[in-house]
Amino acid sequence: MSTALRMMVMACLAVCAMATAQSKSDLIAKSRNLGPGAVDTSIYMTPQFKAPPPGKVDHPLFRSVYMGSPDKIVARTSYGPVTEQDLWLWIILSDSFSPAYLIDQYNKAKTPSEREAFAVTLRGHINDYVFTNQVIPAIAGDIPPTECDLRAYYYGLRGYEIAYILNIVAPQVCISKADQVKYMQEHRSEVGDPARTRVRYILKTTSYDESLEDQAVAENEMRTLRESILSGQTTFAEAARANSDAPSAGNGGEIPAFARNEMFSIFQEFTAALKPGEVSEVFRGPQGLYMVQLIETTLGEEPTLENPVHVQRIQDKLYPKAVKGQFEFATKQLFRDRHPLPDVNDWDNKHDQDIVGSVGKFQIQKCNFWMTFPEIEREELKLDQTRLRDTMSAFLQREAMAQVVREGGFDNDPVLVRSREIAANMARRDAYVERQFNNLNVNEEVARKFWRDNPRLFTPLAMKRLVKLTLKSVSLAFTPADAQAELAFIVSGEERPTLPQAMPAEQMTTGIIESIITNQVGPGGAGAAAPAAGGEALWTEDEGSVSDEHRPAPRGIPILPLGYFPKIGPTVMREKVAAYKSSDFVLNYQDLGFVYLEDVPGLPASVDKVPVGDFSKPILEGNSAVSWYVEDARKLPKPAFEEIIPQVYTTYRTITVGKKTARTYDEQLKKANVRFSF
Repeated sequence: MSTALRMMVMACLAVCAMATAQSKSDLIAKSRNLGPGAVDTSIYMTPQFKAPPPGKVDHPLFRSVYMGSPDKIVARTSYGPVTEQDLWLWIILSDSFSPAYLIDQYNKAKTPSEREAFAVTLRGHINDYVFTNQVIPAIAGDIPPTECDLRAYYYGLRGYEIAYILNIVAPQVCISKADQVKYMQEHRSEVGDPARTRVRYILKTTSYDESLEDQAVAENEMRTLRESILSGQTTFAEAARANSDAPSAGNGGEIPAFARNEMFSIFQEFTAALKPGEVSEVFRGPQGLYMVQLIETTLGEEPTLENPVHVQRIQDKLYPKAVKGQFEFATKQLFRDRHPLPDVNDWDNKHDQDIVGSVGKFQIQKCNFWMTFPEIEREELKLDQTRLRDTMSAFLQREAMAQVVREGGFDNDPVLVRSREIAANMARRDAYVERQFNNLNVNEEVARKFWRDNPRLFTPLAMKRLVKLTLKSVSLAFTPADAQAELAFIVSGEERPTLPQAMPAEQMTTGIIESIITNQVGPGGAGAAAPAAGGEALWTEDEGSVSDEHRPAPRGIPILPLGYFPKIGPTVMREKVAAYKSSDFVLNYQDLGFVYLEDVPGLPASVDKVPVGDFSKPILEGNSAVSWYVEDARKLPKPAFEEIIPQVYTTYRTITVGKKTARTYDEQLKKANVRFSF
């Protein structure tokens, strides 16, 4: 079951959790007395539906003219075909993170590995489409449409937005010849047929995480291989098949011809220096050690408006931008005329039948809106006023577009008709999951056993005080690998590496050193004035609390209460950094305070295994070496069953139904016999 569909299923379960609760005030009262770490009744929420400013929408049609062909089949099942346009609409209506023109990206991919990466994502989207639009109607046909009318209408508004762009906005777009000439002059290499280069290459995968000895061995092996090619003992293609770690090894190392700026810079630099048949020196790139042989370079063709292919390339680039500009202009005028009016102030005191939003003759009541958008309440069951207003605004803005489409007579537009069909199936899928949730009976014995057998679900996650050490060279004589080796010596006492000779310290005045440290490194560096809490402190020492900007994101298991922590003093790394003296490197630290490790962007997974009082293995981050120090850890015990009864029941239902739906998903897709043909 794909991640996208799983999120949708969990969103349906959230609606059920809300609907089966006794009352909002009762739930709020319970949540305040359940104790830290309890799983909430609304932990599964749909992604935040945040309204863009009027006229500001990031739509796939503003990025690509691709809409998918209604006649081209990308998959066949026992229920019927799946077309390119079906998949394009599905990705848009399901609010996927993937671009709707994914098939187009797949078709334009230049390497087998790139195509396979797109193919994996495509298969997931096709499976989700088949389950929702072919399987669900077959296994949930007894669900009356009245159970999901509003949800279907909401999903279908995305289709009206598409119809508004295609039928109202796009016909007003006109691209002049002057615009075409200007674009052609500024993007000659994109419009014309640029010179292309054919090469073979060999890759020996290595990493800076490996020891210096292992890296040296790999480099010697590549140089030996190059000598054997140059001496005629083997051909480059044979050497690539036998030794290359790249996906192109089976093809003798040859990759599709590429134009300028389509490969990483150092690869192109070494290739540009070669003549046909020549072999480059061994060089280091993103994945390890490389060696390139130039096959040939083909001449390009200058762009011209006389060439219809070139004109079409210009149109494909300018048209989406022109449509976006016209859309922004048209919607600003539309919203001024139609007045989408959200009325969400004083929400808690409104009655269920009160009108909370209107645009034109369209009105929506509080009870209907709340049941359609349960995510307007946070995990703590408190109203999220910002999310409420944004959600209502986006709903009403799309409704305004829908009114214009209907008034213009485009209600039977083929793309819109298909969008409404997909939207109805999405709502039927939600109702199918909700029915399973509501029909699941749970007694205290089952709930208590579930609480006892799953302690990780109900125990607060440990928070760790994390300090990031960064070492950067201030001398051109040292490489990032040298900094990595030096940091390894600092944090673990390893034997200091033999480094190349840098500028003698006596040739650098104290003022120059201080200038480098103070101006280029910033606070917290060795020799610089450190803040009171040490380094780049994200914690406020006075209050012992993490700043709002860096507060861990909401999660299923709430964070530990900030008042739980005593006053936090400076990290011990402050003294370690201050004691480090070097004219070749600068050592900095960043005190993140107590955090959940999974909330720290880019944190290596290995840090989770670092014990308190120890460092992670130094790695490279850009041109610097970094290591993470775990200074302390805090954790609260698992709450008693009696303290979190509502959460245990709801979590049991959610997980049980989620597993059952996942099994149904896998079983039904197997029966559907999905056969991909893209």
